Amino acid sequence: MCKPSMGLARYQDSLAQRMKRAKAGLRTSRRSIAEMAVCVGFRTQRHFTLHFRRLTDLTPTAYRQAHGIHACGQPGGCYGRVVCTVS
Repeated sequence: MCKPSMGLARYQDSLAQRMKRAKAGLRTSRRSIAEMAVCVGFRTQRHFTLHFRRLTDLTPTAYRQAHGIHACGQPGGCYGRVVCTVS
């Protein structure tokens, strides 16, 4: 029989694995945040963003801009290389 604390630990481990996949996806994929949320097992973008921000202190969009593909499609963002027209 599982103790209640074991259930919480499993959930936290599962959540950590989902966030790890989300971070990788945000760094390498051009999927929307809503699509990424569904891909890692969340029903809504809002719920995904809430958990992502709790664990990383960044929104998924801010994380992507800092570590991945910018909305313009340039890896690492377009800052300083070209003029980006995407806000």
